[in-house]
Amino acid sequence: MKERAVQIILDNMRNSDDPVVGAVFEKEVKTSFEDFCVFMLFAYKDVTMIRQNENGTAIYMFYNGDEATDHIGTYVPSRITGYFGGSRVGSQNPMRDPDDPDVKNPFDISKFEG
Repeated sequence: MKERAVQIILDNMRNSDDPVVGAVFEKEVKTSFEDFCVFMLFAYKDVTMIRQNENGTAIYMFYNGDEATDHIGTYVPSRITGYFGGSRVGSQNPMRDPDDPDVKNPFDISKFEG
């Protein structure tokens, strides 16, 4: 089960669109909530999930650690989509230094390979 869920995410994840202004998660994937949860628990060491309502719609926020400070992912059931990885910084974000990388803290896929 775990290996299948992780492989589904790895095979289907893609880079998120450039947010133009602001920042979004680096990766996104169309997948089931169950597979996304399994993947997040596998990919990160200490995961806490919190269910929130946003405009009357449930979303699930994933944090690294017990204190909800390091936001590492979000699952949006209404889109059947999970978001994770580093922060993709908008190309026209006025706070963005042009010398900064396109992604801060990129998702490291190497630990899943080989």
